[in-house]
Amino acid sequence: MMHWRVLKSRPFPSSRAVRDSVATLRASVVAAFPWIGWQQSVAYAMRSLLWTARGFVLPMHVILYNQLNPQTIPNFPKMKGLLEASDFRSADVKKVGHNLYRARLDKSNRLLFSLYRYQNHTYILALECIAHHAYDKSRFLRRGGTLDESNIPPLDTPDRAEAEPLAYLNPQLSTFHLLNKVISFDDAQQAVYTLPPPCIVIGSAGSGKTALTLEKMKEVPGEVLYVTRSPYLVHTARNLYYALD
Repeated sequence: MMHWRVLKSRPFPSSRAVRDSVATLRASVVAAFPWIGWQQSVAYAMRSLLWTARGFVLPMHVILYNQLNPQTIPNFPKMKGLLEASDFRSADVKKVGHNLYRARLDKSNRLLFSLYRYQNHTYILALECIAHHAYDKSRFLRRGGTLDESNIPPLDTPDRAEAEPLAYLNPQLSTFHLLNKVISFDDAQQAVYTLPPPCIVIGSAGSGKTALTLEKMKEVPGEVLYVTRSPYLVHTARNLYYALD
C-alpha cells in the first residue's frame, strides 16, 4: 500500500510567469475539490494520477439519474468529489448487488450507484439516496428484506469493481434516464426532450422516439394517455415505462 504525504508549502520562485502558472494550477485543483483545503486537494489529484498509471482511467465522472435531486442528498458535493477522485476508502464503498454499490453519505444515509464504461472511460451513475438504511424500500435492490452492512467487506479501490459496458453515454450531460436500461440522450435527442409540449417528433426507426416520448410522459402531471396503432408497441411501451415499478 502506498502512503501519501503532503509536503509543506514553500515560497514560490520570484519569476512572475512561474507564480502565475502555479496559481492557475492551484485554482484548478481547488476547484475540482472545493470542500477541502489546498494541500489535501493536491493529494487527491496525485492519487488520481496514480490510478491512471495503473490502467484505471481517471478521473471518473459522476452522472445522476434524472429523477434524483442532488439538493436533497446529504453531503453530496463531498461524496461526488471522493468518488470522482477514486477515493473509495473514504467514501466507504461496498458492493450490495450486481453492479450496485453503496457509499456512506453520513451515519444514516447511503448513495446507491453503478459503474459503467464507455469509450475507455469509467462513469459512476448515481441511482438513489437510501435514507435511514431502508434498503428494503430501494427501487433497485429487489431483495424484499433488510441488508446487514457489517457483513459486507469494503471496496477500497475501484480497480476491484467490474464496470459494465454501455453502448452509448453522453458525457456532456449531467443526468441520464432509465427505462429497462440506462438511457443517455445525444445532443439532438436532448434538445427534443427539453421542448415543451405539444410537439411532433419525426424520426427513423431506432432514433429514440419511443424512449423520448416515455421519458417526457414521466414529467407530465396527472394521467397521460399513450395512443399507438401498434399492439406490439403498446405492450413494449408499457413494459418499458413500468420497468422499475
